[in-house]
Amino acid sequence: MDMEKYWDIANMAFRIMNLIVNAGMMSIFVKPFLREKKNRYVVMTAFFLSMLLLLLIPYEISSSVAYGIGIVASFSLCTVADRYNQLQKIFLAVSSYLILWIASGVINEPWNQIWKLTLGKIPDERIGLQFAAFIVLEALNIVLENAVLYFMIKLLHRVYKNKQEIMTAKELFLLLSPYLSIASGYWVIQFLTNVYEMDTSVYLWNEHTIYRGLVAGYQILSFAAIVTGVMSYGWIKESEEDRIQRAVIAGQIKDMKDHVDKIEGLYQGIRSIKHDINNHILVLEELVATGNEKDAKEYLEAIKKDFAESGSLVKTGNPVTDVIISEKQKDALDKGMEFSSSFAFPQNVNISTYDISVVLGNILSNAFEAAHKSAEKRVNLSSVMKGQIFFIEVRNSFDGALFIDEATGLPKSNKDQNQGHGYGLRNVKKVAEKYFGTMEIIRNDDEVRTTVMMVMPS
Repeated sequence: MDMEKYWDIANMAFRIMNLIVNAGMMSIFVKPFLREKKNRYVVMTAFFLSMLLLLLIPYEISSSVAYGIGIVASFSLCTVADRYNQLQKIFLAVSSYLILWIASGVINEPWNQIWKLTLGKIPDERIGLQFAAFIVLEALNIVLENAVLYFMIKLLHRVYKNKQEIMTAKELFLLLSPYLSIASGYWVIQFLTNVYEMDTSVYLWNEHTIYRGLVAGYQILSFAAIVTGVMSYGWIKESEEDRIQRAVIAGQIKDMKDHVDKIEGLYQGIRSIKHDINNHILVLEELVATGNEKDAKEYLEAIKKDFAESGSLVKTGNPVTDVIISEKQKDALDKGMEFSSSFAFPQNVNISTYDISVVLGNILSNAFEAAHKSAEKRVNLSSVMKGQIFFIEVRNSFDGALFIDEATGLPKSNKDQNQGHGYGLRNVKKVAEKYFGTMEIIRNDDEVRTTVMMVMPS
C-alpha cells in the first residue's frame, strides 16, 4: 500500500472521529432542554449516522449543506420522539447549525499557523515524519474545535435561564432574527469562496491569508450576537415573569381577603344567633304553650339550620385554614371526588397564616386538578408536627405523565405560563425555603405525593 493510501485512510478516520465528538457535543447541548434523557441520544445518533452517510456517499457535498442535512435529520427525529415545545426545537436546531460552523471556523486560522510552523517545515523526503505530524495535527484540530464548541454550549446554557418554558412563535421570531443575518452572512461567505475558486482555480484563503482571520472575526461577532440575543430574551422573560408573579400574588391576597370575609360572616352569624337565643326560647315556649306544635317544629328546624351552617367549617385550629379546607371539601362534593383531611394548624409556633394558606391553596388546587382528570378522583390532606419540623402532605390520584424539571424540582407544565400556570408551586417552594424547608413531588404508580417541609420557629 502506497503512502497516499495511508494519508487517505487517516484523513477519513479523523473526519469520522470528529463527527463522533460533534455528535456528543450536540447531545450535551440539547440535554437540559429535553424532558426525557433518551431524546438526547436520538439527536446524537441521528446526527452522527446522517453525517456519516453523507461522508461516505461518492457524491461531493459542501460541508454547509451536509451539516444542515444532519441537523434537520436529528431534530426532526427528536421532534417525532417528543412533541413537547416544538418551536424551541427549531431554535435549538438553528443554534446547533451555527455553533458548529463557528467552532470549526474560529480554530481554522490558529490551526493553519500551527500547520505552517510544523508540517510545513518538514522536507518532502521525510514522508514518515510528515505523516506523524499530520496525525498529531489532525488530533489537535479535533480537540481545539470541540473545546471551542463545548465553551459555546456552556455559555449558551448559562445565559438561557428558563430552558423548560414553552416557547411561543413571537419568542422564536425574536431569537431567530439575529440568526437570519448570521446565516445570510455565512452563505454569502460560502458563495464568494466557491466563486473565487471556480474563477481562479485558487483557494481564496491561500491567495489572501487575511481572509481566514476576517472570517474568524465575523464568526466570533456572530456568536456574540447569538449570546446577546439569548440574554435579551432572558431579560424579557424575567420581566414578564415578574409581572405575572405580581398578578398571581395579588390574586392570592384577594383569595385571602375573601377567606377572612367569609370567616367574619360566619362568626357574625354565630354572634347573631347567640344574641337572639333568649328570644328564640321565648317564641318556642309561647308556640308550645298555645298548642302550635307544627309552627314550633318549623321554627326549631330554622334555628337548627342556622346552627348547622355556622358550624359547617372543618376544624383545623385556625379560622383561615378552616375556610380553605372547607371550601375544598365542598368543591370535592360538587365534583364527585373523594376528599379527606387530617390537617391541623401548628400551634405555639411563629408562622404566618398567610404563608400556610399559600401552601395549602396551591398544592390542593394542583392536586384537585390532577385528581379530577383521573379515574379514581381521590385527594388526601394530612399534616404532622415532629419537634420543630412541620410536614404537610397531599396525596392525589393521577393517571397522566409526570415530568420533573431537574433544575427546579417542580413538574413541567404543558400549559401557557403567560397565563400564570406553574407559578403556584413556585410560590409554595419559596414559602418552604423561607422556613428553611423544601418541597418534594414524587409519583408512585397511580398516585402523586406532594410533601412540604418547614422548620417552625418557637
